[in-house]
Amino acid sequence: MPAQRRVGTTKEHYCQLTPDRLGKLFAEVRDSTKLFAGISESATPPTFHEIRALASDRYRAMGYSTREVQQVMAHTDERVTKGYQAGHGIEFTTIEISLGEEVIAGKF
Repeated sequence: MPAQRRVGTTKEHYCQLTPDRLGKLFAEVRDSTKLFAGISESATPPTFHEIRALASDRYRAMGYSTREVQQVMAHTDERVTKGYQAGHGIEFTTIEISLGEEVIAGKF
């Protein structure tokens, strides 16, 4: 009989992938593509969770309900899904007021 494998304090199963490991593996693959090699030093390449959050927002924009996206994302709480979706895009409201050139006087 094979020896029992050590699980550790952060895993329930020895084959379980921890969230930090998933992010590190994603970064390794992302960096190996060299797609972001030319970005400025002040910019950072996208992380696993940023891509995941963007996907969640895109599902919402495609018309899927929060509940459907929650299931795809494997979130146990709807608030987590909404948190992932927050901050993508610019929310705006169309209004019926316009400023003509006579008000602006052609100056900005």
